[in-house]
Amino acid sequence: PSILPVDLGDPVELERRREESRSAAFEALRRFICASGGVSSMLDGWTTSAEVRRAGDSAGHVDVYFHAPDGRRFRSRLEVARFFELAPHAEQPAWDSRPVGSRSGRRNGDARPKRQLDADAVV
Repeated sequence: PSILPVDLGDPVELERRREESRSAAFEALRRFICASGGVSSMLDGWTTSAEVRRAGDSAGHVDVYFHAPDGRRFRSRLEVARFFELAPHAEQPAWDSRPVGSRSGRRNGDARPKRQLDADAVV
C-alpha cells in the first residue's frame, strides 16, 4: 500500500499511511530477523519512523526507517540483519525493505534503472 495514490493535503490520511507502513515494516523486520537466525527479542526497544514523499514521480511513496535503541537509523531489513551479524535466509528478498505489495523490482534503493551498454562499448 505504500505507493498507492494518497491525498497529500490530508493530515489524517498521511498519518494513517505512516502508521500502516510503520506497523507492516516492523512486522516484516521481525519475520526477517527470525528467518535469518535471530529472535524477536533482539528488536526490543527498536522503533520505526515513516515519511510520505510529497513531490516528484514517487509522491505518495512511504519511506520507512528502523531505529535502534542507541539512535542509529537503518534503511532496510538487510542493514538491521547485518547490524546483528545475522546471515539472511537465501530465499528472503533482503534487498527490499518495502512490504511485498509495494516492490518496484529495483535493488539496493536504485533511483533509476541501470543504463544498458552500447553494443560497441568496451567492457
